[in-house]
Amino acid sequence: MTYEILSITDAARGLKYYTVKISDTYDKKLKMPDNSTQAEIDAVVDDELEKERIEDERKATMDKAIEEAYAPLEVRNGTSE
Repeated sequence: MTYEILSITDAARGLKYYTVKISDTYDKKLKMPDNSTQAEIDAVVDDELEKERIEDERKATMDKAIEEAYAPLEVRNGTSE
């Protein structure tokens, strides 16, 4: 996993906000302890990316189901010519 920490700013209760650049179009703000190790940041970034991947798959499945629901009856039944 390649990413770049863009900034670290103070948060409440001894925590820090880590603004992480994951890709050219995707930045993520993480709230973590001040003394977080590189391995801990890696784990959180990987976990966030996995959550996003699962959400994208769920959305694609839902979009496909909606598209099929609005398809003409012949297409849904496979009886179109």
